[in-house]
Amino acid sequence: FGFSNSIHQEVASGPFCLLVNSPWLSVFALLFFLYVLGLNLYCWNGIHFSWSLDFVFFCLFSGLIITLHFWFRDLLRELNKKYEILLMVLFLVFFLFLASEGLLFISFFWASLHSLSSPSLGVWPAEGFYVPDPCELTFANTLLLSNAAVSLGGAFVSLEISSSFWVLFSLFSFILAWTFMSLQIKEFRIMGLSINDSVYSSVFFFLTGLHFFHLVVGLFLLSLFFWGCCFPT
Repeated sequence: FGFSNSIHQEVASGPFCLLVNSPWLSVFALLFFLYVLGLNLYCWNGIHFSWSLDFVFFCLFSGLIITLHFWFRDLLRELNKKYEILLMVLFLVFFLFLASEGLLFISFFWASLHSLSSPSLGVWPAEGFYVPDPCELTFANTLLLSNAAVSLGGAFVSLEISSSFWVLFSLFSFILAWTFMSLQIKEFRIMGLSINDSVYSSVFFFLTGLHFFHLVVGLFLLSLFFWGCCFPT
């Protein structure tokens, strides 16, 4: 939702926060539904890359990014009005988001551990499947994420004390995040299986894909935050 200038001028001195209809959330929901539907069909038929499907997914993803740009533009305008009710709602929504994501990860980690405790050919990876070695690419990804978390914490502390070092810390965090994303995509390509091969592949791709999606969204939100700090409106 976004403010209109006329309504904001009328209620600027009032106790209520009145919002006008904004199309961006509905457009984002429609594009995201089409993207998830196409991704479901894409995975159901096996992950086979083709130029036509890649172009369609690229257009849908570009539409999502553009819609998010306009949506967060309205959100930044609302936050600049300093309405306490909006901050309270954002904190509540973020808390519910963390709770739901925690339940998702717990459920799928439990499925993975349960499959490990009672293995069978229909559950755990059958012969011929490539299982990632925890001491190779997975360990490198863990180191990258740990260093990114430390550098991001340093950027946050530097920003709180008004130090210019937050720029270097944030740039280092972005480099680590992009490196992790490239290694994660490489890991997906060398797995040699698709999401519909077995229970193991379904759980693996959903867990790693969900984490990858969170990293992409977090990187986008951090970019938005640092852009707002560098170019305040």
